Amino acid sequence: MALKDTPELIRLCEEGEELKDLQKLKAEEILIRWINYHLMKNGQERRVKNLGGDLTDSFALTHVLNRLDKGQCSLDSIADGYDKKAAAD
Repeated sequence: MALKDTPELIRLCEEGEELKDLQKLKAEEILIRWINYHLMKNGQERRVKNLGGDLTDSFALTHVLNRLDKGQCSLDSIADGYDKKAAAD
């Protein structure tokens, strides 16, 4: 499947960008934008900058999965106070 086959990805464009600009990005960059889009839509301020260290604590992925299907992935696995600790780091 090509990027042109998923026009809803236009939501990942930043201000002033068009779909053709998004098509020039590497797959990793598009995935990072997709993760950050879902973090934003789930009300989180935290953003991912890489697919390595930024994902090791599962915070971002848990929020993305929760956004996609709250019934299958609750936020219970994220301990109370976690957001405060992460924001301080």
